[in-house]
Amino acid sequence: MQPSLQVLNTSASPHQKDISVVRPYRSSNLDTQGFQVLTGGEDKNVALWSFAADNGATLAVSELHRLHTSVVQGLAQTASQPEIIWSGGADCRLVGWDQGQVRPIFNKRMDHRISHLLVNEHHPWQMLASFCSSNDQLRLFDFRLPFDHTQGTCFGSTETQVTSRYLRPAWSPDGSLFALGTVTPTNRRSAVLLWDIRRLSNPIRSFETGTIERRYLASEFSPDGRSLVALSTDSNVTFIQLLCP
Repeated sequence: MQPSLQVLNTSASPHQKDISVVRPYRSSNLDTQGFQVLTGGEDKNVALWSFAADNGATLAVSELHRLHTSVVQGLAQTASQPEIIWSGGADCRLVGWDQGQVRPIFNKRMDHRISHLLVNEHHPWQMLASFCSSNDQLRLFDFRLPFDHTQGTCFGSTETQVTSRYLRPAWSPDGSLFALGTVTPTNRRSAVLLWDIRRLSNPIRSFETGTIERRYLASEFSPDGRSLVALSTDSNVTFIQLLCP
C-alpha cells in the first residue's frame, strides 16, 4: 500500500496566526482509529485537534485557552497527569490547564521567557522547562511535590550572551540524563553539556568542539543512550560517543 499525502482544510482552525508548537496528545477517550495533537500559536492560543487515522480527516478542533499574552512556545502532557496540559510562552507564563475541570490549576509568571517544555517519558512525574536566560536556563519540576511558582530545581550554565532561546534540550532514553548546547564563557568555545538528574549542581560532562560561531541548537540521544548527535548553526552534525559499545 502506497503512503498518501492529504492537505487538510484548516478553515476551522482556532488559530488566527502561525502555529508555533505542536505536540501529541494522550487520550483514553478517543477511538483507537484516531489520534490527537495539541498546538500553540503566535496568537496566544492553545488548541486540541482530533484526526481520523485512516484518512487524516479533521474530526474536531477546539480551543482550550487563551491565557497567554504572547506567543506559546512550549506544550507538555505528563503521563502521571494526562488530564493537565502545560503551556509556556514568551510572556514568561506557565499555565497548567485541567481538561477535566475545564479550568487552569496553575497560571503563574516565571522569571524568564519559556522556550521549551519536555516531559520525562521514563519518570512520568517530571517535566523539564528551558528558559531564555544567561544562566539557570533549566528547571526540573517534580509533580509528586506540592506545586507552586517556586517549585522546581533551577540549574544551567553561565553565558555572556542569551542563546538559550534557540536551544532545545533532550532527554536520554532512560530519562536519567539530558543534553543542552551552550557557549562556554571561559574559552569562548561552543559545547554540549550533559547533566544527570540525580545531581544537578554541575554538568557531568562537557563536550567542547568548534568555535563560538558554531552554536549547538539541538541534541538527540541514540535509542540505546550510548551516544548523541548535536545539530549546529553551521549546518553540521556532530556525533558524540558517551559510552563504549
